[in-house]
Amino acid sequence: MILRIWHGRTGRTDADECQRLFNAQATAAIARGIAGLRTIDITRRNLGAEEVEFCTIIRFDDWAAVRAFAGEEHMTRARPAVLPPAALRLLRSYDSESQHYDLVAHHGSSDS
Repeated sequence: MILRIWHGRTGRTDADECQRLFNAQATAAIARGIAGLRTIDITRRNLGAEEVEFCTIIRFDDWAAVRAFAGEEHMTRARPAVLPPAALRLLRSYDSESQHYDLVAHHGSSDS
């Protein structure tokens, strides 16, 4: 299993719109029917009174599924984040590259 992880920050007033855009993108990615794309988790946390951070965690069966989602550049030094253009305008800062991790252990229920 491969995990693709990305972080971005926005202002509190734009957080709900960012969340809506990220949810729409996740729904569209799943609807594309990419074989091996298992789940897309979107997390959110408040960072003080003015800023909100999002983290996306996408689970793939293998590197072929990552390529189908992100393109051939997924293995180069620059692993560009796949972001909705409208969200880019709302983000104060974000990872320009996604990070990939091999899942080496999973503890807990099989549906998590």
